[in-house]
Amino acid sequence: MNQPERRRISRRRFLCAAGAAAVALPAIPSVARAAYPSPFPARTPGTPAGGGTYQCGDAALLAEAAARGIPLLDTSPDYRDGELETWVGRAVERSPGPVTVMTQIPAAAWEEERRETAFHRALDRSLDLLGRKRVDALLVRNATVEQLEDPAFRAFAVAALGAGKAGAIGASGHGRAVEAVLERAAVDPLLEVVLFGAHLAGGRGFRDLLAGARRGGTALVAMKTREAALWDRRPGWEREQERRRHRPWDGAWDGEFTRRALAYALARTRADTAVVSLHTEADLRAALETG
Repeated sequence: MNQPERRRISRRRFLCAAGAAAVALPAIPSVARAAYPSPFPARTPGTPAGGGTYQCGDAALLAEAAARGIPLLDTSPDYRDGELETWVGRAVERSPGPVTVMTQIPAAAWEEERRETAFHRALDRSLDLLGRKRVDALLVRNATVEQLEDPAFRAFAVAALGAGKAGAIGASGHGRAVEAVLERAAVDPLLEVVLFGAHLAGGRGFRDLLAGARRGGTALVAMKTREAALWDRRPGWEREQERRRHRPWDGAWDGEFTRRALAYALARTRADTAVVSLHTEADLRAALETG
């Protein structure tokens, strides 16, 4: 079958179809998706970065983030056994404006014998914890191409999109496996979002993969932005390095370094947006000041 046309996620209706002309993909049922507001609108000057919830221990901080206009919150049922999804749902409920919500398929679902059923059960649980009927993006965490090709996953993904329970399907990764994921996203119409580690973008080859995925219509979200700035020795890196050398690290980063790291990652990778883990008020301030 011919490859379905892929336009930017913010400007199209998406048609899930079986197969693709450029690569051999497992067959999936065809289903037309309804048109939803884009979860990743084009960035404009002054648009804040998003917030991640990995190792977040402060529900009030997430509520404050939503109340102050953070545009994106990324979470997972694997964080505190779903407690973070509950916190995110409550925060978004009190937000004065729209907040894009991303969550993930839990790792345990991949171990089930009946994976497709396990995926559906996991998504329903996440929606219940979030207090929503639909999540804007559902990701495979630390994805491999083998997982993305899995027939059970693909059948589930098409069904979730068709039922309106997910606005987009995607993958995340901050190791070398994400390189193959980006290659696949460039030609696979099912994958609309990739959350990637910005610290991998030091090589031209990785940036070429990002560009290819972008041309294919994939929305790109950068994470590990501070690690990227640290590894690339951006201004302030010496202080961050020194803090880790002389005492047990408490997970806190300097707010100004965080803000600069977000701006650096966005400029270098040309991602649609970026997320920073929200541990402190300084993290939130940096995300909101990134434009």
